[in-house]
Amino acid sequence: MDKQSNTEEAFIKKSVQEAGLLKPDPGFSQRVMAAVAQKSIAKTVYRPLITKPIWALLGCMVAACIAILFFLPTEGISLFDRWGWAKLSAIEFSMPTLDLSQTVTYAIGFLVLFLVQIPFLKRSFILRG
Repeated sequence: MDKQSNTEEAFIKKSVQEAGLLKPDPGFSQRVMAAVAQKSIAKTVYRPLITKPIWALLGCMVAACIAILFFLPTEGISLFDRWGWAKLSAIEFSMPTLDLSQTVTYAIGFLVLFLVQIPFLKRSFILRG
């Protein structure tokens, strides 16, 4: 095996000597440096993932939730009774209960967060190009 590698090495050495070395043209280095400089000049434009109108909408939603919690009574009187809407206070509905373990609840929460992030990240990577 050692003899075969020596013959291959000798063949490669002979082939390289016959072919000679190629030298780039004189302007090659300048063209490469100009291309590198061109790439370094290109600026990336900062575009936030969540835009200002979305932040404003989220702020309004948080403010509305705080206002609702502030104005809702904490005692046994409902908001409908306070304003005299007797017909609306007579509406009753019940939600079925669903008992999930804490691990399943965390798994569902992480799955939802993951699935919500995918469209935002996909759009971000597409815009970066």
